[in-house]
Amino acid sequence: DTCPGVPIHWPVPGPSFLETFPVGQASAGQGVLPFDIDTCGNIPREYSHNCAGTTGTPMSPCSGCAEVVGFIEHLLLLAQDIKLHTKYQFLSHSDMVNIARQYSAKNNRLKLN
Repeated sequence: DTCPGVPIHWPVPGPSFLETFPVGQASAGQGVLPFDIDTCGNIPREYSHNCAGTTGTPMSPCSGCAEVVGFIEHLLLLAQDIKLHTKYQFLSHSDMVNIARQYSAKNNRLKLN
């Protein structure tokens, strides 16, 4: 059977999965993920770079893809609880847009004073 990858359940509020996914955290700031993401369909799926392509159990991921599940869960926790001191390269696109809007609003308030 073909490896179906691992579905990524991403309950992070925001515009979309791709805008709220912390690529910088997942790539240690390098911009290259240690896995592939398939965003076709309603639920994104993760495929490890070590994906075997096949699995002995129907509808179950191969061992390579299954190894990444804990890492995805860790990223989910980070995305749900962004710390104020987080470096910008580790934020998601949505987080950076929100910070830019906050700075813009603050700048506009200072102009009015």
